Amino acid sequence: MQHTRFRAIVIAGILLLFSFEAKAQSDGYVSPVSVAQGGKIRFYISTGSPTFTLSIFKLGFQKREILALHDVPGGIQTIGDSAFINGCNWKVTKELTIPDVWASGVYEADFPSADTMKKLIFIVREKELGKHSKILVCLTTNTWQAYNNWGGRSLYDFNSYSQTASVKISLNRPLADTSENNYFRWTDKLVRWLDAHNIDAEYCINTDLDRDPNFLSHYKVYVPVGHDEYWSKPERNAVENFVRFGGRMICLSGNTCWWQVRFEDSLQTMVCYRDSAIDPMYPMHDSIVTSNWGRSPVNDPPNSLFGVSFEHGGFINDNGIFPKFFGYGGYTVFNSQHWIYDETGVKDGDVIGAQDAIAGYEADGALFDWLGGLPYPTGEDKTPKNFSILGISPAASAANLAAGHATMGYFTNASGGAVFNGGSTDWVSGLDGDDSVQSQMLLNVFHGFSFFGELPPEITGYSPARMTTDSINHEWVNINHLSMRLESQQIDTFVIHGRCADGKKPLYFWRIDGKTISFDSIFYLTPEIKKKSPSAFILEGCASSGFDKAVVQWAIVDTTMRFVTSAPTVPSKRHSFFSYHAVAASLVDEHPAYVMIYGPSWLHIDRRGVVSGWVADEPGDHTVILRATDSKGNFDMQTFNIHVSDSLEGVEKNSESALTLQCFPNPISEDAHFLYTLGENGYVQLEITDVAGKQIYSSSLPNITPAGPHLLGWNCRSTNGERLHAGIYFCRLILRTLSGAKSAVFAKLVVL
Repeated sequence: MQHTRFRAIVIAGILLLFSFEAKAQSDGYVSPVSVAQGGKIRFYISTGSPTFTLSIFKLGFQKREILALHDVPGGIQTIGDSAFINGCNWKVTKELTIPDVWASGVYEADFPSADTMKKLIFIVREKELGKHSKILVCLTTNTWQAYNNWGGRSLYDFNSYSQTASVKISLNRPLADTSENNYFRWTDKLVRWLDAHNIDAEYCINTDLDRDPNFLSHYKVYVPVGHDEYWSKPERNAVENFVRFGGRMICLSGNTCWWQVRFEDSLQTMVCYRDSAIDPMYPMHDSIVTSNWGRSPVNDPPNSLFGVSFEHGGFINDNGIFPKFFGYGGYTVFNSQHWIYDETGVKDGDVIGAQDAIAGYEADGALFDWLGGLPYPTGEDKTPKNFSILGISPAASAANLAAGHATMGYFTNASGGAVFNGGSTDWVSGLDGDDSVQSQMLLNVFHGFSFFGELPPEITGYSPARMTTDSINHEWVNINHLSMRLESQQIDTFVIHGRCADGKKPLYFWRIDGKTISFDSIFYLTPEIKKKSPSAFILEGCASSGFDKAVVQWAIVDTTMRFVTSAPTVPSKRHSFFSYHAVAASLVDEHPAYVMIYGPSWLHIDRRGVVSGWVADEPGDHTVILRATDSKGNFDMQTFNIHVSDSLEGVEKNSESALTLQCFPNPISEDAHFLYTLGENGYVQLEITDVAGKQIYSSSLPNITPAGPHLLGWNCRSTNGERLHAGIYFCRLILRTLSGAKSAVFAKLVVL
């Protein structure tokens, strides 16, 4: 067995080395990967062609060719021993001086290989940093190289020769295909989005911050994007100082700053032992030991800089863990009144980005507690206490065990520094599709971070509030657009709490339908104000920095509780079992109490509103009066008749068929889906009514629906195609079986 295993390893090794020899027939790399205008870039290319064309493109919304170098001399370049650590040491194929007119950006050099076009990525820096733009986007080249196994080994066992990782890797070698795809999987999506929205940016790579400690001092906004897992101490110091002294970071990366690295050979060799016990710097120089940032001996968790870390996040939509197929990959919205959500139309409890699975595949999170239906950071993991959580999604470890949450959020400091963190590697995936919400969020962040000297205020808490649950996360969320009963003799109290980025106390004011009526953090809606106000109005609580404002809203409506089922006459057969389900809707109570005020002695009503009993009376009509009362004392009455006869004609049989109904997402703002299960075959009808019992939508499936689970979609519009107004609605699913039996089930919907 050992001999067989040894032979397999040898064969695998030969095949691996053969694959690198084959790649060397057509492969290449550039040095330096980051070059300033006027500087020289060198292309190292191995190809079987005697001459070839090297085409250079500037990448953006469109790929634009800017130079074609024809008749470049080719030739095969040999691979030296241990190229993964010693570098290729190839001869320079072509050297190019970067013209001053080439703007800072991402460039691609293409040359033909055996069956495709090989792409070499490099960036051009501004000769005078910050001259073209105060926004700096960083390519995560450290992580590209960490996974790069070209030459036989990477920093990982899984893709290294003999399943043995190297602790040092050279940057002077081609990128394996998987590493090369890191750029196109993530960074390219942001580059194209910035260009499409006419947002100018300059570009760098990780090691630019090692080479020049003052590199970031020329910029106002710093943007790491994609998978930025490997950071050096100088790089982290540079970014921490940048934010500490007023810089702003838009982190569109996940698994960020997880491993520490060091550099040797003038930044040409990256070192990462990934085990402190074998790092020669341990225990004399623990701060630069190349192990996990948040664990011993470094003990410097990234939460303090980024607000989140992979320690309390995990995997989503990866290798069967919380897959997109089951509805994961989106963020449940919190603090929707935050200025980052301006113009998006989202509300607390909405799920954003699920279509593009923006929460994943590796996600970062923070420890938090639920307070008043909102998540607040505990700070135990070094996350700043003023970190505003804007969205969460469940995440799990590789063993598919609960690990934490992907956590999207924002925080500021007293110097005007600020951090927005998307919390996942795939956050930029929504920019590549038609996600207007995510695009608007990013526009808000770039605009606020780039042009606002003073950032908008935040509303950090408010009351009263209504709670609901998200259909995927099964966790409480807070809905700030809620409907409240307007009671003329009652004083209703509303409170808001806010903060400004510079630590100053915000100004507060309140508005009814746009008219300012009070200046305080507490507002009392008195009977006098109610008398002067319409029966339905919008109340706004505002926190203002003097420069900008943040707003939270309540929809105040004058409405009574109403029965949503209507049955003027219900037929029944004598000496049979009678059952009728009455449903009442209250805007302030999920479970009103039901009583029967009047009716025959053989009837009774339970707490769910089911009226039932064995029909014992003679044929004729019997009047039933029901009353439903909520916890605030609101009530409604319903009267209906039971027509008892000896004949089966006109009598609907009662069904014992199992019938279940679930709506998701709930609350809904766009499309909704109804998951229902039938106990037996039959005809299905779906009805949507408002709280007044008025039918808004009705649809009957024309064919027989078989027993089992089914999914039914609805576009949140009425039967005549009109978009539903925000409010509470009831869904009623009716099943008529082939035997003539009828049953129904109800679900409550919140439309935002």
